[in-house]
Amino acid sequence: MNNKSNNFPPSGRIEFCDVADNSPALIWMAGKDGLCNWFNRGWFEFTGRTMEQEIGNGWSEGVHPQDFQRCVDQYLKHFNARDEFLLEYRLRRSDGQYRWILDSGTPVFDPTGLFLGYNGVCFDINERKETENETRISAIAFNTQAGISITDANKYIIRVNPAFTAITGYSEDEVLGRTHTMLSSGIHKKEFYEAMWASISRLGFWEGEIWNRRKSGALYVEKITITAIKDGAGEVTNYLSNFIDITQQKDLEDQVHHLAFYDALTNLPNRSLLNDRFTQGIAMCKRSRCYSALMFLDLDNFKPLNDLHGHMVGDLLLTQVADRLKKCVREMDTVARFGGDEFIVLLSELSPDKSDSMAQAKAIAEKIRSSLEKPHLLNMHTEGAPSFKVDHCCTVSIGVLVYFHNEVDQQVLLKHVDAAMYEAKNTGGNQMRFYGEKS
Repeated sequence: MNNKSNNFPPSGRIEFCDVADNSPALIWMAGKDGLCNWFNRGWFEFTGRTMEQEIGNGWSEGVHPQDFQRCVDQYLKHFNARDEFLLEYRLRRSDGQYRWILDSGTPVFDPTGLFLGYNGVCFDINERKETENETRISAIAFNTQAGISITDANKYIIRVNPAFTAITGYSEDEVLGRTHTMLSSGIHKKEFYEAMWASISRLGFWEGEIWNRRKSGALYVEKITITAIKDGAGEVTNYLSNFIDITQQKDLEDQVHHLAFYDALTNLPNRSLLNDRFTQGIAMCKRSRCYSALMFLDLDNFKPLNDLHGHMVGDLLLTQVADRLKKCVREMDTVARFGGDEFIVLLSELSPDKSDSMAQAKAIAEKIRSSLEKPHLLNMHTEGAPSFKVDHCCTVSIGVLVYFHNEVDQQVLLKHVDAAMYEAKNTGGNQMRFYGEKS
């Protein structure tokens, strides 16, 4: 580290050093042993160190740790081959910042061809390296799976990436000079876009989900971030949109939601969704001061059908019952499968008068009973087995409970309406009974 080599002719060395000291570049000299034995004034102004600190291999203490081994290996390789070389590495400046350096080394020989060492000159290329890095990052980012579009300040598209084309179906030539309204699905109202651009104007960006339309006409939903790009004066020069197609994700979420809240066989709300609808119905009746009604339905002769023809025929009956029940109630009402051959009907906002509400509930219950007792034609088709048809007459026992919004204990209400249903069944079935009604 501290060995010094001085094999240059004294006169030539002095002339070189005089010229080098006045150069803004970082200049160094090394002997034929590979150790540095001189640095110019520019080097010391850059590193903030002295000749005593840099001499030999001392200069390498300023090389970035991540570049050190590569730098040493390349230097020794070219030194041993007596080749010219170009090295790029980070060197610590006097302020502690590492800067990218381009180091050019040239072997020196005397007139007889005897190798004397190396002269080297270094230039600060940090700005160029940062520009290259930014360009590389931009290129990588622009070729990601996310769709990217750039507009001018007037929102006209000036560039899109390949993912934009893959998602929307439009080529770059087809969208240049146009606005994103060409993708509009027609689903979002004018107020949606006004709020979006107000956010971009106020915060500089907006993030959310937008339904758009592909070139094929198919709808898709994208998760998008729109960012305003501003110049040094704070004026918007461009808008950058970065988005991903989440249509499949949304479809999957809808499927998961459906499985969680709907009965797989009848497609009716299950108990979980019934709980939500019950809470919503209470809130609606509280605002309107109206009564609600709860019905508990149990098919009277379902088990014999299952035992005789099997569960698949029973399932066909349950789906037909579900369809008929939905046709007997209003759109605002809820029909849910409670389990097995049991169903719940929730009627909201009947009347502010209890007697009127009971009359309305009774009319709907009778409509249901009449609809379900009509014959059910069950066509059974099973692969590898002969098809057959079953004509089945289905009756139902119905318990009914009319309640006000302050009677909100759902479990108690269900217990009471269940008792009313069993009262109807115990009287022979195909009956409707109000809770507390005398038979």
